[in-house]
Amino acid sequence: MSNMNEKDYELTNIIEHAYKVSRNELDYYVTDFLSLAYQLKIEDVVKKLKLNIKYFNNGERKVGCIFKEEIQDVISPIQVYKVNTFFSFKHSEVMGSLLGLGIKRSVLGNIYCNENDIEFEILDSIEKYVLDNFCKIGSKTIEITKLDREIKEKEKLKREIIVSSLRLDSLVSSVFKVSRDEAKSRIANKEVEYNFSIPSRVDLKVVPPCYVSTRGKGKVFVKSVLRYTRSDRIVLECEIF
Repeated sequence: MSNMNEKDYELTNIIEHAYKVSRNELDYYVTDFLSLAYQLKIEDVVKKLKLNIKYFNNGERKVGCIFKEEIQDVISPIQVYKVNTFFSFKHSEVMGSLLGLGIKRSVLGNIYCNENDIEFEILDSIEKYVLDNFCKIGSKTIEITKLDREIKEKEKLKREIIVSSLRLDSLVSSVFKVSRDEAKSRIANKEVEYNFSIPSRVDLKVVPPCYVSTRGKGKVFVKSVLRYTRSDRIVLECEIF
């Protein structure tokens, strides 16, 4: 019996379709919503196969179109809805209620909650089902309205962060404002992810662009090295999630 889990299957399925595009068995392939981790892995595969990927939307979770030659008539499969309510809900409450309908996470995109201003993305393949069934968040009755625009992307906090080196423990210490010893301890205790994998060494060299997250502290996208200071410290361009 295979021990492949659902996430492994989803990723393998996307990669198999990318190979079909590379062999001209498909003109293009449109994915479901991709997490940041999947985007990194699929972009690496696409690059190796000398293909292209274009994203239909902004936000952390994206839907991509994998193709060899530019195609003009591919329509975005994303539908955007607004929740009409006077109540305030947390992101987890909205997502929990949507997933409670029995839909997969991969067909549900970004969810933005700002007090009672709530918007979310879904694939058009489940649009009718969501319209018929998504009428409550928790015990509160809601209505939803379709929007004819992209979802409003949550603004990322952009910062310049100075580090003494590109070692992982140095970056974790500077970005998440913990001591160097605590940064090393968190890495050793597998509380830190580098590009969505658990690193085995505290002195791992960070290579921008990359993602670094620390449990309970958040996530940062290190875009690039901007410059060096006179004392040879490194100034990084970062986006804080």
